[in-house]
Amino acid sequence: MEEVVAYFAADCTFIDIAAGSTMHGHDEFRAYMAETWEAFPDFTPGDATFISEGDRVAADLVIRGTHRGTFAGIPATGRAVSWRAAGFYELDPDGLVKQETFIYDSASLLAQLQERSQ
Repeated sequence: MEEVVAYFAADCTFIDIAAGSTMHGHDEFRAYMAETWEAFPDFTPGDATFISEGDRVAADLVIRGTHRGTFAGIPATGRAVSWRAAGFYELDPDGLVKQETFIYDSASLLAQLQERSQ
């Protein structure tokens, strides 16, 4: 967790478009990530493509994880799931993430979880 947080500026902003939520600063970002890792303890972004120009970075990736905790009100299913995501980053002068806008395929993820929880 702390390795991920260390990439973000102390006054960072993290916007989760699918959830409709915005976190400010390390503490709120850390709490958001703790909930994610509780639901998917092996949460792994991969198959990523990055494009950058100046202080802007865009990422296209596939996220994988095993559903081991409640997510979006759905109890753990124990199943492996994967979903597409994109991240858009603005870096500060030190190269730390000042803002991340995170967009993911929540419909696909929720369908996989609901399908497996029936």
